[in-house]
Amino acid sequence: MYPPVARSVRRRGVAYLAPQAAGNTWYPDPFTAPVEPNEPGRTSALRAIDDATATAEAAGVARDRIVVHGFSEEACLASESVARNPDRYGGLVALGGRLIGESIAPDEYEGDLEGTPVFIGVAMAIPTSLLNAPTSLRAFSNGSAGT
Repeated sequence: MYPPVARSVRRRGVAYLAPQAAGNTWYPDPFTAPVEPNEPGRTSALRAIDDATATAEAAGVARDRIVVHGFSEEACLASESVARNPDRYGGLVALGGRLIGESIAPDEYEGDLEGTPVFIGVAMAIPTSLLNAPTSLRAFSNGSAGT
């Protein structure tokens, strides 16, 4: 059974893995809060994304065919996961989210994302999604997580 969002973009040969948040929330405070109050939820959520990626790879899907995506909290987690596990992905799509934390220091993210398409979408209707969006983009610029 496809989740509702997957039904609208259903394609033959495409699998959708959608981890479920423990207690239906990924982390308790806003993504713009300092990281510490969002622990251990943040770390648990990032592990769920890592596990989904590992599941896809174990099924024979190469990482450069995996698109990590999310909306709102999930967009923040998708961004954070890709930035902290740099490699050539099929893509990153972050809608209404960005890297997690009160402030973003692009130099804290090291590694190479060269060739990975990145789309970070923000909405005027969700003003918090605009906060530090340019800094998030810089963290993914030039195909590397830390440049």
